[in-house]
Amino acid sequence: MHKFEPIMYISVPIPESEDEKEGESRYDINLMDCLKEFTKEEILDSSESFYCERCDKRCECSKRIEIWKMPNILIIHFKRFRYNQNQKRKMNNFINFPIQNLDLSGFQSLEPKEKPIYDLFGVAVWENEKKSLKIKGNYI
Repeated sequence: MHKFEPIMYISVPIPESEDEKEGESRYDINLMDCLKEFTKEEILDSSESFYCERCDKRCECSKRIEIWKMPNILIIHFKRFRYNQNQKRKMNNFINFPIQNLDLSGFQSLEPKEKPIYDLFGVAVWENEKKSLKIKGNYI
């Protein structure tokens, strides 16, 4: 089953490295790594599985996000928080990305008429004014 939705922004995860799983931080993340993580196939567990009315049971299934057509303007949001076992952890990794000529044709499902190439226009950064107050801050 396919569901088509026009996009203007995508919210991409920051991939977890083997070092992070062992408690260390990874600082050299590339935007392409985040996009690969965003578009990789995910096997759904039994609670998320598809219910087949014909078989009258839950079936093992997977999901994958595909981008069929790139927008003229693309906004990329990085999921900087990781949640597990009642914990929330912020990922402070630096993410490398090109300022000009970001070619995303490898992430588009259909062969584009023109290559989807983007130039960076702006960056929004969260600045926390007082480290002791976890809820105050500004985007700059």
